[in-house]
Amino acid sequence: MTPAKRERVIKIRVTAEELSRLQGLSGDERLAEWMRSQCLGQ
Repeated sequence: MTPAKRERVIKIRVTAEELSRLQGLSGDERLAEWMRSQCLGQ
């Protein structure tokens, strides 16, 4: 079974410091994928 195609886009505004922190927390994982797993548990 193929995963559902993601068609919606959300945007958030962050400061340069916040972006740097998020990128550090996500490690080698793509930021969007890391945020999805953190926020949705997926």
